[in-house]
Amino acid sequence: MCRFSRPPQSTFLGKGKTPKTAIPSDADYLDLWKHFQQDAADIKQKMWTIASFLYTGLASILGYLVKDYGILTSSWQSPSIIAFISLSGFAAAIYGRFMLTSYGKHIQTSWNRANYIRDKHLIYLNLVWYLGNLKTTSSQNKIPNETTRLNIILSVFKVLFFIVFAIALFILVKANVCECTATSN
Repeated sequence: MCRFSRPPQSTFLGKGKTPKTAIPSDADYLDLWKHFQQDAADIKQKMWTIASFLYTGLASILGYLVKDYGILTSSWQSPSIIAFISLSGFAAAIYGRFMLTSYGKHIQTSWNRANYIRDKHLIYLNLVWYLGNLKTTSSQNKIPNETTRLNIILSVFKVLFFIVFAIALFILVKANVCECTATSN
């Protein structure tokens, strides 16, 4: 763990004297770099755990619609309930996208901080990190690639739920139109 929880602050020697700034050593920067790397790893692990639970829940909702309401058959039972459940799944997928993107931004922020410390203060670590080629620079993406891939999977769920919702809505509208024309005759 890091020896200090915040950047070093100025310390005063007393009234009328000039302030001295504590200068961290390489060991302090190494500890701080380790802290941000570990923080990013912890957040990434939480993101994967949440994504797994989210995908399991969304797949369960789709499975429930297939098993209990027969959405893969031509005759749907209770299209209004199917529309509500699919709209709920769509909303959960949208919320999941925002949540995973937020986790991804936190991961990237921690990586950016660790990279800044490594690039500016831990020159010897750069030699190992870039395999001796110091011309290489670290990337400062907005979100990690894993987050983008997880969001693509969520987009597939959103499209599936939207299609089910649209078909259920079509069936409901068609049923109401047929019912209206039958009562008017």
